[in-house]
Amino acid sequence: MLSSSSSGDKGWQSAAPDLAIDHEGPADIGFDHFPDEWIDRPIIELFDQVVARYGDKQATVDERRTLTYRELQLASRHLALRIKRLVGPDKPVGILLPNNALFPVAALACLGAGHPYVPVDPTYPAARIRQIREEAGLAAMIIDRIDGEVVDAGGLPCLDLGSSLGETDDQPMLATTSSEPAIILYTSGSTGRPKGICNDQRAIVQRVAQATNSCHLNASDRFFLLSAPGTIAGVRETFAALLNGATLYVADYSLGMLRVDLATNTVTRLDDAPGSTSIGCDGIVWDGDAIVAVQNGVAPARVVRFVIDPGGSRIARTEVLDRNVAIADEPTIGTIVGREFVYVANSQWEKYTDAGERKRDRALTPTVLLGVPLRR
Repeated sequence: MLSSSSSGDKGWQSAAPDLAIDHEGPADIGFDHFPDEWIDRPIIELFDQVVARYGDKQATVDERRTLTYRELQLASRHLALRIKRLVGPDKPVGILLPNNALFPVAALACLGAGHPYVPVDPTYPAARIRQIREEAGLAAMIIDRIDGEVVDAGGLPCLDLGSSLGETDDQPMLATTSSEPAIILYTSGSTGRPKGICNDQRAIVQRVAQATNSCHLNASDRFFLLSAPGTIAGVRETFAALLNGATLYVADYSLGMLRVDLATNTVTRLDDAPGSTSIGCDGIVWDGDAIVAVQNGVAPARVVRFVIDPGGSRIARTEVLDRNVAIADEPTIGTIVGREFVYVANSQWEKYTDAGERKRDRALTPTVLLGVPLRR
């Protein structure tokens, strides 16, 4: 911990020992500590270790399917072999998939085959997909012909992920190192042309270690995957979740609030409270017995608190926490700070074209953060 000197000396000096990473955190919650030495181990090696322990547990779940850790391992190993046969050494591979239960299969397969992966959101405008494909120098694209519409891959060879599901070939993946490139993430382009940022495996595992040890992540947690796999937060959450069996609450923008129970392998839509709806939620956070959400898919946009009934199957009541049309004209995700929900009030999406380019006649305005008090 650093503190400014009070003796008249310039600069900074050591004032106290470093605080524990979980200082003032959930110290009374048990969990499996993530050792520092694991940060230098390859992701696949760590994942195989988890499979040996939790093979029959559900690892990834969405509204269509569930994969156990063992099924996820087998599918990713099969796909990794296909990647190695098709793609030259060290070439990046694109993953053209939505944020669903299959994305981790493709991500692990790329890492196991020794190739960095590039997440490409199928909902991106065609111009943005083309830009990422060309600038990253993608050698192939992983798609899913079974579950979704195939977006034009620009002539790249494609690997259908669905063909690797249910396979029983069990050949270990390539032994990589933690210093090898793992993922290339493209920025939003808010300050100009989107740029590709490369992260090695060690950087990702370090984030997983930090999240695990600071939050005491464990199998009884409820996870909310709020970030897309093409963001660093989404990468951290995805790989951290693979080390924990939990119940996932998923905000589906068009369907509403979903409850995914990993113990019973079921996906249930929470019943809405009378006279309200849970569709159109752009981001959610857990707050005691309730879910706080930015609901920008309704008019006017608002911040709401969905109080969940003790059984976890329905929304008992909906409380509107904020509806500030004058300032929060286009709110987006937020987080809890102390006993306030702090959110971005003006995301300014309307000032960009479908290709991700800023409209020249629309000037950006300073970001506005609003805080909404939360009851205890």
